[in-house]
Amino acid sequence: MARILVVDDDVTLGPFICDYLNQEGHQATYCSSPQDAPALIAAEKPDLAVLDYSMPAMTGTQLLTVLRAREETKKLPVIFLSGTDPLRFAFSVPSDPRMRFLRKPPDLDELLTVVAELLNPEGWSSAAP
Repeated sequence: MARILVVDDDVTLGPFICDYLNQEGHQATYCSSPQDAPALIAAEKPDLAVLDYSMPAMTGTQLLTVLRAREETKKLPVIFLSGTDPLRFAFSVPSDPRMRFLRKPPDLDELLTVVAELLNPEGWSSAAP
C-alpha cells in the first residue's frame, strides 16, 4: 500500500492514526515535531502526509509551505487534521486538489476514503499547480 507520514503534536492521536493506517495495510510513520518532519520526509519519501493544522512552533500550514518549496515534495498529497473551523481553514490555505481537511478526531472510515482519493492522481483536477 502507501507510505504515510503523520505529523501531530498530540502524542495520543498521532500514534493512534498511525496504528490504524498500519492495520489497514499502509506503512505509516509518526512524527510529533513539525520541525523534524522535512528531514523525515526526505528519508522516508512518503506517498502522503497527514498534518495537524495547529501545532506549536510550526503550524501545519507553515510546514506545507516548506514542503511545497521543495522539488521532491511540492506535489505531496496532504490531509490536514484540526479542530478548527473548516471555513477558517479554507481562507488560510490555498485551494489545491492534492489537499483535504478533516475535523479532529477524524472519522476513520472517512480518513481511509480520503487517503484513497489522494493516492489516486487521476482523481486530482487537471488544473493542479
